[in-house]
Amino acid sequence: MRRKHYGLNRRYSGADHDRVRADIVALLHFWRVTHTAVDATGIGEPIATHLANEFGDRKVTGLKFSRATKSSLGYDLLAAANNGAIRVWQPDGEHHAILWRQLRLARRELLPGGQLAWHVDEKEGHDDHLLSLALALRAAQRGRPRIARSRTNRTP
Repeated sequence: MRRKHYGLNRRYSGADHDRVRADIVALLHFWRVTHTAVDATGIGEPIATHLANEFGDRKVTGLKFSRATKSSLGYDLLAAANNGAIRVWQPDGEHHAILWRQLRLARRELLPGGQLAWHVDEKEGHDDHLLSLALALRAAQRGRPRIARSRTNRTP
């Protein structure tokens, strides 16, 4: 039996929430994800809750964006970039270009109490790909490494 191929490039803008939830669950099962981090702010909360119910709290981190959580994500991104723990994939077209544009346009500001504010000015675009990178880093920090094992008797 052939398994359905699930690529990584997805856009859900304006999509039905039930379809989005089902697709995300299928993707996480297909890729055998050990941990995921999800924007649980506003309309993201039902999806984050559903994923936590489906996979358990140990495999899902739902983050409600606030000044403190976004500051933490920003510091983590800076640290990972500075110590080489994160690298951006090879150019693959539109998504790569969008992420690099958002990285170039991102501005940061040190706030009282040591919090870090960062964003892309609304006049210049969005920061959704950059936020996705930060969430992926958070998931990688919380997940456990997978060990590659060969499988015998695989059906192509």
